[in-house]
Amino acid sequence: MAYIAVQKGSDIGVESLYAQQYTLYERNCMNAEKTPNGKFCPRMDANKRLNTIIAELQKKNNMR
Repeated sequence: MAYIAVQKGSDIGVESLYAQQYTLYERNCMNAEKTPNGKFCPRMDANKRLNTIIAELQKKNNMR
């Protein structure tokens, strides 16, 4: 099970999980010398990563 952050309204607060995940994304971009994408969404990114992990496990026949 995974908890996926949700942005509610325009005032999400700096300590919300969504804001924390976005900050980590920006730091990772800076460390990789890349420009952050202004349309990045931690929620969508988490879904993509989970789908990738599940697909890899299914290929290895670990999911039933």
